[in-house]
Amino acid sequence: MLQPLTLWAADTVLFPATEALLHPRQPAEQAFFRAAFQQQTTFGVLWQAKASRLARAGVLAQAVALKEYRDGRMEVDIVGMQRFKLQELLTAQPTLQGRVALLPEHADTAAADNVVVQARRLLERYLLLVQDVDPVLGRDMPADVALAVWPFQAANQLALGHQVRQELLELDSHKARMIKIIEALRQEIAHLDFLTHHSQPPRRAQLRLN
Repeated sequence: MLQPLTLWAADTVLFPATEALLHPRQPAEQAFFRAAFQQQTTFGVLWQAKASRLARAGVLAQAVALKEYRDGRMEVDIVGMQRFKLQELLTAQPTLQGRVALLPEHADTAAADNVVVQARRLLERYLLLVQDVDPVLGRDMPADVALAVWPFQAANQLALGHQVRQELLELDSHKARMIKIIEALRQEIAHLDFLTHHSQPPRRAQLRLN
């Protein structure tokens, strides 16, 4: 079922069950998030690269924390909830409205068992390597992450470019998302392994580029 939704064009890709800290600067942007936080309304977040069209898939979000400073700065913590596909753009800037179709999250455990085990092991190894290289950057993966959103949580641990994050968000199959995470983890692990044995890292893989 299509439903109208207020949309936010962001310079980042938000995932379900993850958080992002935004720093809106323009008065209209700050007014948008102030109202969203005070009224606890749900809005859609869509990635928009500079001088590019809006992405066709995004995530429902809510503002869960907001701070305003005397110098005019604002910090907004938003949390992603559920994926959607943009079917029709109803209004343009400054206030975007569109009709969206919500996308359910399903984890086909029977089809993805092997890749799940492989991905979990690779992520554990990756996090240990990160802690060895820089303990400040090392982050533990939450233990109680639902399988359906596990690929998104794992991706949030990696330094993926926006284009790669958007491709992951748009994949329909849970297994396909797990396989993409495995590919990303292998490249990150190879880079970190190199860092621990050499003074200069190898040329970055395409996966890290936007």
